[in-house]
Amino acid sequence: IKSLGQRKYENSIDVEEFEVSFDRNHLILKKVNLSSISRQEPEKFARKIEVFLKRVNDVGMLTSNPYVLRVIGCQLVDDFLYILSEKSPAKPLLQTLKSVPSKLSELKVILKQLVVGLNHIHQSNFIHKDLRLDTLYYDQTTNIIQIGDTHLHHELNILLHREDFPTPNSWLPSELKERVQATRKTDVWFLGVIFIQLLYGLDINTKYPN
Repeated sequence: IKSLGQRKYENSIDVEEFEVSFDRNHLILKKVNLSSISRQEPEKFARKIEVFLKRVNDVGMLTSNPYVLRVIGCQLVDDFLYILSEKSPAKPLLQTLKSVPSKLSELKVILKQLVVGLNHIHQSNFIHKDLRLDTLYYDQTTNIIQIGDTHLHHELNILLHREDFPTPNSWLPSELKERVQATRKTDVWFLGVIFIQLLYGLDINTKYPN
């Protein structure tokens, strides 16, 4: 077990991360300190954490796929939430690509893998709900991209009373603008946003929020 340091989730919740290695498998363990919110409304928090644990542990049933990083499971111990996930050797796509792909062939490879990975998630009866450049991991040496944090960020945001999607409102699909339940089409919409970002610039949705 190797410590990867501590950071703030959404600038308020302490998260400590560890790399766990065994039998050539590399996992990441997140230790989330929930003490600041668990003591505010204990009964309400208990109900929300029960729903969170069920939903995220259900995602643990997702089978292996070369283009999807699985959430293995999570558990609450005292005021600490432990989340175990598969770890990518690569960095998030937002950090890896400093600019849009220079070759159309490279873009096609990225998008094909994303479609295959997203289809695997949907065929397993799950919705990602948070597809964006920093939940995708791209290794430029192997040209393999992986989808991470399936369902996880979305459920954490609900648990921590955060906005579900940090995307400019005009770039959201209509069901999220209207606070309606996300569907598979929501994931496809965000895949389209990523496609536009890879074509025209990684920051296009912040440059043109309207």
